[in-house]
Amino acid sequence: MFLFFYGVLFISSNGYGLPHETYQTEEKAYAKSVLNALHQGVMEVYGTETFDRDTLEEGFVLLPGVLQSRESGNVCIALLELDLSSSGEHWGTDYLTKYGCINPREEEMSDAVRQFLKEIYGTCDYGYTATLTDDIHVDKERLPDTLKEILADFGNHVFVPCSREEVSENLLDYMADGDMERQAAMAGWKTRAEVAAIRKRYPAGSRIELEYMNEQGMQPGLKGIVKSVDDAGHLHMIWENGRSLALVPGEDRFHRLPEPQAEKQAGKEAPAEEMER
Repeated sequence: MFLFFYGVLFISSNGYGLPHETYQTEEKAYAKSVLNALHQGVMEVYGTETFDRDTLEEGFVLLPGVLQSRESGNVCIALLELDLSSSGEHWGTDYLTKYGCINPREEEMSDAVRQFLKEIYGTCDYGYTATLTDDIHVDKERLPDTLKEILADFGNHVFVPCSREEVSENLLDYMADGDMERQAAMAGWKTRAEVAAIRKRYPAGSRIELEYMNEQGMQPGLKGIVKSVDDAGHLHMIWENGRSLALVPGEDRFHRLPEPQAEKQAGKEAPAEEMER
């Protein structure tokens, strides 16, 4: 269950910075669209948006919702773990923040992230997108006005995923914010050591053969040349079909081709010009 929702958050939304930034806007349109995508996930996984004590055998449900700090008024999309067998008791929260989807109970959380949660959110009111008929802890009619507005309006906002280029930009922005190594490890990004290893393995000019990329027109067997490796560990490419989509290690599958002996001796580098996508 957790894997499904984390898949929606990371694979679909492609980076946490955009929803976090829209928390600060009056409309909060993108944040609402992410909440809508998560709610559609509830329907797909559970087959319903109404829950009572007998809906699920395991007794617990994971629902998308929204929080608001009682001290600062800051809002945040979250995944809420609720106990259906005990009248909707709130057991856990995963916050969707610029640092990723983080749980305050995470033992290896950096001090910077822990302090961020404490200062930005602290004690919160919360509401969720589904209906819990036996919940005695949340009265949606008495929620703060901001939460009521978001929960009433999120269904009107269609989620649009980021492009691969925006993903890379978001990762670089937030890896540069504070403790880079710890943030990278928590969010599953590449550390500097890992990026250095990728650059050593795939230097500029390396010839690559694609095995798999979930992108139309990028078929297995397509060949290209590495132009550079960015700080997120993505390989920027010049493909033989004229495109320049970057390779993402761990998401795309590919291998390096042997270099012709003449090119090795000459130390040939990748062409400087970038071809149009």
